[in-house]
Amino acid sequence: MQLADKTAQEIKAPLIFINTGTRAALPELPGLSDVPYLTTTELLDLQELPEHLLILGGATSGWNLGRCFAGLAAK
Repeated sequence: MQLADKTAQEIKAPLIFINTGTRAALPELPGLSDVPYLTTTELLDLQELPEHLLILGGATSGWNLGRCFAGLAAK
């Protein structure tokens, strides 16, 4: 692993999890900028459960968010 000072350090462990972090990518959908929308970060910061919710997203993050909010009774 390369450190901030450009030196290298070897790390050994049975399992290593690398979380690089990402930002939500907004799809190019006509009209999206004309309606209120939430990114993943904003959705997870909600203080109240939305009555209705449409999740656009791929991979497991969209599926996981859908299951989470369905379990909380959002439609």
